[in-house]
Amino acid sequence: MSRTLFFLFKLFLSLFLGFCHSKINVPIPYVTVWIMLRYFFCRNTEEGRSEQRPSWLRLALTFYIGYVAGKMDVPISVFVAGLLVYWWRHPDDKPVKRRKMEELIMIPQVSMEEYYRNINKLVDMEEEEDKPEEILPVVWPGIARILYTETDEDTRIEDLNKILVELWPYFGQYIKKLLIDWYEPIIRNKCASFRFSHVDLGEKVPLITDTRLHIRSERKQIVLDLDLTYDGNAAVKIALGRRFFRIGAKKLAVVGTLRVVLAPLIDEMPLFGSLTWYLPRRPDVLEVNWSGIRHLLKIPGISEFLAKTVMHWGVEKMFVPPHCMPTRLLKTFRLDRLFFRVTRNIIRVYILEAEDLISEDSGVFCPYAVICGAQQKGKTKVAKRSPNPCWNQAFQMRFNDLPMQEIDISVFHHGTTRDLCLGSWTLDVEEIISQKAIEKWLPFQNAASGRLHILLQCLDLARDTTELPQVMITNRISRPTQINRFSSAVIFILVEEAKDLRVKNNAGLPTSHAVTKIGKQSFSGKVCRNTATPQWRAKSSFLLEKPHKERVKITVKDKNHGCLGTFTLHLSDLLLAENLTMEGWHQLDASFPQGSVWIRFELRVLVPPRGVETLMDSGS
Repeated sequence: MSRTLFFLFKLFLSLFLGFCHSKINVPIPYVTVWIMLRYFFCRNTEEGRSEQRPSWLRLALTFYIGYVAGKMDVPISVFVAGLLVYWWRHPDDKPVKRRKMEELIMIPQVSMEEYYRNINKLVDMEEEEDKPEEILPVVWPGIARILYTETDEDTRIEDLNKILVELWPYFGQYIKKLLIDWYEPIIRNKCASFRFSHVDLGEKVPLITDTRLHIRSERKQIVLDLDLTYDGNAAVKIALGRRFFRIGAKKLAVVGTLRVVLAPLIDEMPLFGSLTWYLPRRPDVLEVNWSGIRHLLKIPGISEFLAKTVMHWGVEKMFVPPHCMPTRLLKTFRLDRLFFRVTRNIIRVYILEAEDLISEDSGVFCPYAVICGAQQKGKTKVAKRSPNPCWNQAFQMRFNDLPMQEIDISVFHHGTTRDLCLGSWTLDVEEIISQKAIEKWLPFQNAASGRLHILLQCLDLARDTTELPQVMITNRISRPTQINRFSSAVIFILVEEAKDLRVKNNAGLPTSHAVTKIGKQSFSGKVCRNTATPQWRAKSSFLLEKPHKERVKITVKDKNHGCLGTFTLHLSDLLLAENLTMEGWHQLDASFPQGSVWIRFELRVLVPPRGVETLMDSGS
């Protein structure tokens, strides 16, 4: 028994006996049992009289607290909750036996920065792994038949289900690696007793029920939407500590859509540079059979809460836009050519007003609007009761180049008991990007009459630095109230590679990664192991409010030796560069002779489309 569990056992035992002593008023049996158990468990674990005395004093004090708590009718659940909190913050001190391994190991804890670095390495799948080349020959004949042969819908679905059967074992290994190697370390950084005790997706394969094929020649893309239904015996179990508080799901039923993007189209086999998959929306959970917490599930709402939590942190934060999983199909293709994981499009949504908004009983509403898209959410103020409410508010959103993304706008009536949805609309992001500015009147579906007036604009990325002062002034004095603060510029940074990297005192080759930071925003690239010439290809983008006051700091870090060197660029210098672009080799600042890094900086001013001001004036 570990030291922490032994202490918790003694603590709970003394509290419980003290509680029972005060409740039942039969002190002799409880005190006797307490002394016997204390002696039995302490004689082989406590060494030395000097160490026993503080332990006995703690136990006596705890017994007294339990006695007083029982007299005051304090529920015993308070003590149990306190023990669980203590256990959460002070896990086992000893290593744990992991996944049928003979030796005892401890998984190292990592920071949030290292977690995102690991995730970037995982989705890049570049120099270190050749799994796409291994899997592609297995599934390529079926994919080619689907894409280049005219088949009916039933035959296409049948072929795709056959491909999914072939891919399922690989996908199971991928998810297991994702959970154990990448998710677990970051969770253990917050809760060191956490671990995945079992991960198995099972043998039952999801069923494809419908497909939609979109050939987008103008973007050199093929997009395939797959409607999936899964009702299988996937089992994922987690544990806190070695033996206690184990929870898992041994049966799962979900319905959702998987989107596969083959891009860009090329003129050599396998005809696509990469394959990217993601979930356009969070899937619907139909059933989850939880294990290990049967008594806890009797509490109303616990099962739904656990399902929502798992879907949010385990699915949305990894597989729902703006997140995606790109994989190279062509070994020479560079994933950083795609802007699937980098912000490139800035859209502002203006919720201006509504007119003739009347309920079926001729009453008026207290409406407010909610804007959602790419896991961003904005909410307007609640307008006063009026048939013609006015908000005049704006929400800025950022999008990458993932295809067929959407913006959802919903208007609700703020009620005393619950909010009533008056109308909801879905807007195509690509249409907004192509048209630059769109003004719309949207009719309400759940009201007797009325329509919503909105304005959508996609900002231009200008290279003219003379536009910046006017943009900053406009953002500061803009008439619509900003739900979130507007940005005036965006910067794209590519940390390509380094040369002549050294570890202090020449202690071997560095295992390095680059961290780019502007203000409170940061991005960590992938890790390149045991090389003095790493190829990071870390592309990132940052939104800026006052670029002339900002600076970029790029830090090269080693896994074992910390910071190897830094490079700092004041963006006021970038504003003076031609086309607002700088690239080249930059010497790292360090306390010892250090190498250099190749970096490209591109600054773009966010300029509203011409004529938007006129539209806003006419709308308000």
